Amino acid sequence: MKVSDGFNNELIERLNRLRLKYTKQVSGLSGGLRRSNEKGSSNEFSDFRSYSDGDSLRYIDWNSYARLNRLFVKLYTEEKQTELNVLADCSASMGFEDKRYVSGLLAVSLCYAALVGGDRARLTMGKDSSVLASKAGLGTLLDFADSAEYTGSFDIASAAREMRLNQKGRLIVISDFMYPVEELEEAVGYFVYKKQQLSLVMLTSREENEPGFDGELTLNDSETGEKINVEMTDNVFEAYTSALKEHKSKIFSLCRRFGADFTDIVSDADFTSILGRVLS
Repeated sequence: MKVSDGFNNELIERLNRLRLKYTKQVSGLSGGLRRSNEKGSSNEFSDFRSYSDGDSLRYIDWNSYARLNRLFVKLYTEEKQTELNVLADCSASMGFEDKRYVSGLLAVSLCYAALVGGDRARLTMGKDSSVLASKAGLGTLLDFADSAEYTGSFDIASAAREMRLNQKGRLIVISDFMYPVEELEEAVGYFVYKKQQLSLVMLTSREENEPGFDGELTLNDSETGEKINVEMTDNVFEAYTSALKEHKSKIFSLCRRFGADFTDIVSDADFTSILGRVLS
């Protein structure tokens, strides 16, 4: 199923009522709806400072001058348009039909929610990106998601450094994170250094969480092509589930240490609930 097939009117109506949350002030690019830490000329008062030569007379607080016989200038919080970055893992392990569809639909939905809020959105899938400044580009965004190729492995550390993160903003990574936590830590550290409000969304299939296999099997790594023979016994199943639980726990601890959000979702869950958890 294509991402564009799932992005229907019902979903659009729901997204039109939602907003991305920003827990930090942002430095934006142009006039928008987010509160910036820069001082500008909006209607929301921020602070005073002493008058300096060259300041506009219209910002002088004459009431303060009448009381204190000193000139003060009113400062106002400027509204800015910030940018949401969504980085979607397009490795082979994310290419299975249900994960691919949910990942793409979630990525586009998050970008659309940013556009509804007056922000820019950048979706990166593989080595390509699509940037939008308004909802008018929705068709382009859907075509971009539908045409994404899911191959090879995902080097998140390299992907992080190739992203253009020139301002504070929000960044959401969608991946199954089936790689060493050390690689993820390098990327998370870089994102935090670039002053991003970071969210990690771990997307796995039901089969990856609860393998329904038994007997002798040949497992094939979809990213490396490596094969391994294994007999699926109760002990092997318990060892697998324990290792997966520990892996998720390490990611959660990493996020907590860096102040990032972590959401663990399964691809067969109701999409409305998935969207609500990620946006909450």
